[in-house]
Amino acid sequence: MDLESNSNTNSSLRSSSNPIPKLEATQWCKEPSQKKLPFVKNIRVNPLAIASSALLLLSPFLTWVTLVALVIVNGVLITGFAVQSNLWDLANSKAGLPLHQFMATSSIISFIFLIIGGLTSLRKMFIGLVVASLGFTIFVASSYNIFGYTQNGVTSAYISPGIGFFVALIGLITGGVSMNQKIAKKNTIRILVQSLKTGQGLLKAGLFVSIVSIVLDGLNHAALGQLADFLGSRSSLEMLLHNGFYISLAVLAIGFAVIAFQKKNKEENENYGLFFLISSILIVAAVNFLISDALLHSLNGGGFEKFIGHNSVEITLHIMGYYGVVLLILGRFIMS
Repeated sequence: MDLESNSNTNSSLRSSSNPIPKLEATQWCKEPSQKKLPFVKNIRVNPLAIASSALLLLSPFLTWVTLVALVIVNGVLITGFAVQSNLWDLANSKAGLPLHQFMATSSIISFIFLIIGGLTSLRKMFIGLVVASLGFTIFVASSYNIFGYTQNGVTSAYISPGIGFFVALIGLITGGVSMNQKIAKKNTIRILVQSLKTGQGLLKAGLFVSIVSIVLDGLNHAALGQLADFLGSRSSLEMLLHNGFYISLAVLAIGFAVIAFQKKNKEENENYGLFFLISSILIVAAVNFLISDALLHSLNGGGFEKFIGHNSVEITLHIMGYYGVVLLILGRFIMS
């Protein structure tokens, strides 16, 4: 009897107290990571600030000075070459042209300031922009007199800023724009990653990548004296295809900017359905222009490799633009 009463007492105590939850082995393994991941995912970020920092950090390793030399006899191009130098090459006087010591010293200072500015802007955008702008200004002040066109007999030389110069400039502009944007509480890493799974998020990402690559590609062609090739100089059809592609994306970017401005000012947008239709037409037009240009290069004997690009910088910018268009297509497909 005593044993039975004791057992009944123990069972009643166990039933009256809160039951102890049973944790499986997988739950014990997942618990440490679940404490860390929310902290990382809930960090508030500004996408434009991240893009600005990335551009500033990348720019010193790209070309800052481009030297193009051509030998022309009686209007016929005999030979030619191009030398592209980044800030580190300029600091070590490996630019293929005589440089004064002040410019070599300024190049290494600009290199350091751009790296520090890019890293600092990840935490303090204003301070990072000030440091990076100082490095950019030092380079401009020490090198502006070397740029231009010179001719010596049958040899013509053209010295211009390289792609790294323009990448740094766009990084500074993007950073300035990002300072005017308040970081909303919803702009966390987790939300931004999830937005890339939506049609609208893919559209914005694809449009940003495409516009940046096109602008840099145009500036790079202009620096090399090949702006006509960028616009399409071989035929009127090529010019139509090139400029049609650029204009389609430019109008699409303007449309997104208008929609974003209306949302910021909390204005009712009754024409959103019309914009969605027009944006779809613009995306289809841009894709058709791009595919037609690729076919034109192949049929005219230029080869598909020339459509991709002639050097590593051009190939990288073209591929960025193509991936941007792919993101636009995916975003439009998801939204449909």
